[in-house]
Amino acid sequence: MTKVYAPELYPRKRNKRYTSQRDQFLHENKGIDPALLAASLGLSERFIIHYQRKLGVRPLTGNGRS
Repeated sequence: MTKVYAPELYPRKRNKRYTSQRDQFLHENKGIDPALLAASLGLSERFIIHYQRKLGVRPLTGNGRS
């Protein structure tokens, strides 16, 4: 069996998740539900929440007291 070596067929770097366009989009859509933002950007809801906290758009909240 012959092994084929073709590195040009495979991307070497992962796509950047943090971009200035996404930063601006999240700043403009501050009060929108993260699930809707995730669907429009093609990312997970959990990542959008994390990203918003990193940008300072979403406040850090703790667990409620019982």
